[in-house]
Amino acid sequence: MKRGLETIKREHGRKKLSDGKTIGGKNRLSGRNIIRLQMTFASTIRKCKHDLNLLFERSWAIFWHKYSTNNDPHHDYCSIDWCGYLKSVRDGTSYDHTSHAMPRPVLDAIKPVFESLCSRESLARVVNASSQNANESFHSLVWLMSPKHKASSGTTFEIACCLAIIIFNEGYFAIGDVFNAMCGYRGYYTDQAMIHFDNSRLHTESKENNRKKRKKNWSRVASK
Repeated sequence: MKRGLETIKREHGRKKLSDGKTIGGKNRLSGRNIIRLQMTFASTIRKCKHDLNLLFERSWAIFWHKYSTNNDPHHDYCSIDWCGYLKSVRDGTSYDHTSHAMPRPVLDAIKPVFESLCSRESLARVVNASSQNANESFHSLVWLMSPKHKASSGTTFEIACCLAIIIFNEGYFAIGDVFNAMCGYRGYYTDQAMIHFDNSRLHTESKENNRKKRKKNWSRVASK
């Protein structure tokens, strides 16, 4: 979400929204508010990752809670556990949206980000702690060899991509063919190391799948 919001902010730049102000600034799409939205969205995924319908509602609650005003509240997706407006309705007290609401022109501008990330199709990918990024495993291999936070040449990045493709599709053992083509041989201990890496990767993946199955079975039992 952070990247999507930053992209929207960058695209709008100094352009004026319908209220005559830019998208950034105090109480608008500032860097702090971007981080807050990102953290809230991540927290929502962690809390609701076993229930797609609940995850959908709570994800959109982030947007509509901010969109609400005193004259036009939208709290259908909110939870009374944290929503001050719902608590005020329950207790029969007054409530002021000013403290947390964001200007609607700003929210209208960032709504496409929510529509993309908070659709049922997109959220279905994170149910049971999966990832919305289908290429995350591949990307992690690339960044492992060519870290984002360190400067590297285009050649280094291309090599990292090529090696990641080999590892992702064939496993570490296939890299031995690269060594053989480059050096004319592949050593015994090199092969043993690659086998160890492949076995470790399979073991980790097996543990993760078993963990997800146990959680899924537990959630089914708990729902009965």
